[in-house]
Amino acid sequence: MKFIVINGSVRRGRKSVNVSKFIYDKLSENVDCEVELLDILEYNFPVMEERMKFLELVPQNMNEFSKAMDAADGI
Repeated sequence: MKFIVINGSVRRGRKSVNVSKFIYDKLSENVDCEVELLDILEYNFPVMEERMKFLELVPQNMNEFSKAMDAADGI
């Protein structure tokens, strides 16, 4: 089995990286699992540079993505 753990925060002082690493470590203890940790900060996605509510011009697809995320029961 292969698992990917995603740390999705890029903010200064972020705490979620500790949770991501904990989950990664726990999954890695299982010899039947292949685990990869992806840190969004390392990918430099432009959409992650600023919170949407602070952008002067919000791309249409960003609004669509945000609405889909808001409508989801789990991610």
